[in-house]
Amino acid sequence: MQAISKALEDADEKSVFYGVATGFDMKRSDPWNYTVYSRDSIDPTVNKTGKTRHYTVAVTRENYLPDEVLERVVEALGSIPGVRISGSIGYEYAVNPGTGNPVEQAIITLAKAEKR
Repeated sequence: MQAISKALEDADEKSVFYGVATGFDMKRSDPWNYTVYSRDSIDPTVNKTGKTRHYTVAVTRENYLPDEVLERVVEALGSIPGVRISGSIGYEYAVNPGTGNPVEQAIITLAKAEKR
C-alpha cells in the first residue's frame, strides 16, 4: 500500500486518499479532482503456493480526465516492483452535485503476486 501511495505522489497527484475521499476540507462547490487507492481482492493460486492481491486506483477529475494525467499515473504505478496493471482501465461517470459538472473517473486495477 505504501508503494502505491509513493507512486501516486511521484506522479504529482495532489489529493490522494486511501479507501474513500473523506477527511479533507472541501467546499461543496469545489471540483472533484482527487485519487483514491484501495484493496480490491485476494485470490489464492490454483496450486495453493501463493496468492495474488488486487488493488484499485481511481483517478477522478471534474469535467474530464486529461490523457496526460492518466498516462503519468499509469507509468508511476507500473514502476512499482512486482506490481502489474491487471486488465483494461475502465471509466465511470457521475455529476458533482455542488457544481453540476460531469466527473470522469478512470479505474485502474493492480495485481501483485505473492508466494506463501
